Amino acid sequence: MVRRCVRLMLSCVVLSMLASSGASAYPLVLTFDHGDYDPSMQPYGHRDWIEDNGIRAAGFWAVDVGTPGAFFQQSHTHIQPPYCCRPEGRPYGHHAATDDVQGLIISLESGESFDVVSIEYLLTVRVDYDDPYIQRVDWVWTPEDAQMLLATSFDPTRPDFSNEWTPFAIDDSDNEFPQWYTAEISGFDDVTSFWWTSTAAGLLIDTIVLDVHAAAVPEPSTGALTVLGIAAVVAVGRRRR
Repeated sequence: MVRRCVRLMLSCVVLSMLASSGASAYPLVLTFDHGDYDPSMQPYGHRDWIEDNGIRAAGFWAVDVGTPGAFFQQSHTHIQPPYCCRPEGRPYGHHAATDDVQGLIISLESGESFDVVSIEYLLTVRVDYDDPYIQRVDWVWTPEDAQMLLATSFDPTRPDFSNEWTPFAIDDSDNEFPQWYTAEISGFDDVTSFWWTSTAAGLLIDTIVLDVHAAAVPEPSTGALTVLGIAAVVAVGRRRR
């Protein structure tokens, strides 16, 4: 009888584990359209944007990158006014700053991990690679070879700071009128945040798609199965007394 109850308890535990292992994933999209700035931030300091679905876009600003004295300065985001750059809403605007690197840190308020799926972008016609102000810091990529860059961490004091970033080529297609493209992102899976920047000025980004890893949620039967196992052990203990 005791062995039978033990087997019953073990079966309940196994079934409970199987029932609670059904973790799933779901998409979240950052559009900079539906949300607001974090009210706890200063008006001209950290202007973190929080989408209604819980995606946080925090600005970063690293000064004198690639030198031992490099440091992070109080940052801000560059979210464009509504409908100024595309009819669907508003994107994030990226501009150049010589010897500095600015961009976004994307994370979830829930702390859940996610995969970065894709980012829409537009390289505007106002980009002029001959302008020294636009030629930013001394990236390993030439100014004519514009790159969107992602990283999971960033140390601006490293002389080889470019190696911390994964490049994704930006396509402007030499169009007379700029158009939106979608960059498919790979290699940024199961992260809780990522850093974003670009080697080009005049870049707009929008519609950042994340695939969120939902935590495993036990089925309603899991608790009942566990209780049955405990009850079996208790019952055996009472009969042996």
